[in-house]
Amino acid sequence: MLAVEVELLTGTYTATQFNDRNQPEWPPHPARLFSAMVAAWADADEPDEAEADALRWFEALGDPAIRCSLVDGETSTVALRSVTTHFVPVNDPAVVSDHRRTYEALVDATADLATSDAGDPKAHARATKARDKALAKSVADSQRAATKLGAPAGALELLPDLRAKQGRTYPTVRPDDPTTTFAWLDAEPDARTAELLDDLLGRVARLGHSSSLVSCRVVDEAPTPTLVPDPDGETQVRVPGSGQLDRLVELFAAHQGQGPRTLPSRMVRYGPPGAARARAPRSHLAGTWFAATIEGRDPLSIRASLPVARAVRAALLEAAGRDGATIAEVLSGHAPRPAGSTGSTDPSDRPHLAVVPLPFVGRQHADGMLKGIGFLLPTEVDPEERAAVHAALGRWLAAADDDGAEPNLWGAGLSGRWTIRRAPEDGMPITLRRSRWATTATTWASVTPIVLDRYPDGLWRGSPAKRARSEEQAVASVARACTNIGLPEPVHVEIRADAPVTGALPVRRHPPFRSGRDGAARALVHAVVEFAQPVQGPVLLGRGRYLGQGLLMPLREGSDG
Repeated sequence: MLAVEVELLTGTYTATQFNDRNQPEWPPHPARLFSAMVAAWADADEPDEAEADALRWFEALGDPAIRCSLVDGETSTVALRSVTTHFVPVNDPAVVSDHRRTYEALVDATADLATSDAGDPKAHARATKARDKALAKSVADSQRAATKLGAPAGALELLPDLRAKQGRTYPTVRPDDPTTTFAWLDAEPDARTAELLDDLLGRVARLGHSSSLVSCRVVDEAPTPTLVPDPDGETQVRVPGSGQLDRLVELFAAHQGQGPRTLPSRMVRYGPPGAARARAPRSHLAGTWFAATIEGRDPLSIRASLPVARAVRAALLEAAGRDGATIAEVLSGHAPRPAGSTGSTDPSDRPHLAVVPLPFVGRQHADGMLKGIGFLLPTEVDPEERAAVHAALGRWLAAADDDGAEPNLWGAGLSGRWTIRRAPEDGMPITLRRSRWATTATTWASVTPIVLDRYPDGLWRGSPAKRARSEEQAVASVARACTNIGLPEPVHVEIRADAPVTGALPVRRHPPFRSGRDGAARALVHAVVEFAQPVQGPVLLGRGRYLGQGLLMPLREGSDG
């Protein structure tokens, strides 16, 4: 277990909400804390590589349980200060004027004159003229600055009361309990990693606004949480993910602490622990959700869902296995390979990562085009496995961000070139949002065909009696697929050959799904599935669920999505 305590030394916390600068952030976001730790690390004269390794371990831990005062709740409360616009003096421009460009121009012009060809009178004259112009500008700039600062009016303008004012807001909360604790209950840091993290935390002086002074430390015990990850939770919290240290370093190189910036992070929904315990049944693949966009000149249809998923999965495994690294079972979907052995191993009997192409469907003008990829982790996954997945995703997507690298999608029977990139947290397309697929509902409809575990004899053809028997077999197969992933048995299953939602395609328009040692084509069906009680998404059914087949979406009464 790893627990980090953050104490507000002034009893207040001032920070703006990520999507509304007039609203306060509460609780402090773990991604903000991680960014402060990275700043403390980078502030050293020579940043310690051991501390960087500890930060990379920390960033891959996943979503912590949080103990904090609640805005509404019985445990304690948070006082929200009314937001008032304050007009504050701006920095005096005469004092902070930057003359580096003028000086650099003079240095360059002088160097050009020194190296000009004296045998070429015209070139020498041009260089002399440029040097004299740069010298004259530097003298004039110096005189203006000296005159400004030397004049009585200029001196008076240095006083804050006489400077121009700009409006600022400082959204602030005052919690009853000034201490917030983040706990990763399954984490097991070694003594050295815990020591390095505690030292970094001890160098964090503030979170959010500079007035929010804090004291941070690693603690031995974690109190009972008041917020836990919950797909239906109302509180959105930014959490770090694998690759975030490298991303922060890259972004700082671009803005240098001066330009506009955003905080890279994952957005996770949180709710009270009681609500999470009482939530609807959910499948084994309702764990961490990670989304990426598909960018390319030619749009990809939902018909390409299966080859895209296979190509993306192959590219991800290639990234994970670089330099001979062992590929984790949660990534490969196969039992670990014994040391020194070659060849493939048997498929794993444990849930593993699902690669799910996400099409635009279920809306009035839905066209069925793929908007991105969802990467779904199982609900039961240990921290090391989660870290392996995040590391592989970070390595692969970082290559696409930095080098324009693209998965080998055209090698999977597709023509064209596409790039997979991280989906932005702000302005993420609704198709890529977890909430689009992970709400609760009693009725669900298939978007991509469900791959049955056996081929019913006479499906879609033959005599009425034969078709009825095959339909019964298909219904039983879909019902088993529900219970196989941890959902209750449905009360009604409607088997269909056509698509039940707008933008999806009939079964016959999809490529065959081949699996097993014989490579035989498996039976595909669309279905509308109804449960006696609401169930929690995302829902993927059948043998092809780890490749995005059998993706279901919730149906609302009176609509198809």
